[in-house]
Amino acid sequence: MKKCLNLLLFSTLLVIMTGCEKSRSILYAMGNQTDKEIIVYPPLFKDATILAPGEYFSIAVYDIDVPVQALYGTRPFYISMDGVKYQVDRNQKDNCLWTWNYHEAPKEVADSLRDYKGEIVSVYELTEDYIQRQIVVDE
Repeated sequence: MKKCLNLLLFSTLLVIMTGCEKSRSILYAMGNQTDKEIIVYPPLFKDATILAPGEYFSIAVYDIDVPVQALYGTRPFYISMDGVKYQVDRNQKDNCLWTWNYHEAPKEVADSLRDYKGEIVSVYELTEDYIQRQIVVDE
């Protein structure tokens, strides 16, 4: 009888634990919405990345329970377009380094970027107008 109760208790706990919602994460990505090739220079852990029109660049993945506001902290982030290198101006309200300026990615984009099914994908669309409003550092 004791073995039966232990087995029943173990089975109940197993069912409860597998039914619990797992922690989810958010993947942040930037998309090249210009009709030109651009180069992004992330400050951490990655080399410069060339993005063709319509391509996306994954910035970071954070646990959904961890409040994140600024991507890359205070480190500078650079974008190059048409031979001009720009530093992202953190003082602009539509800054691509503030997570609140991101929006949920369309399903096709999210499916192509996510590493696992439960991941939420948020994107920022880099436009030519946005890039040209940044701080010019090298022409």
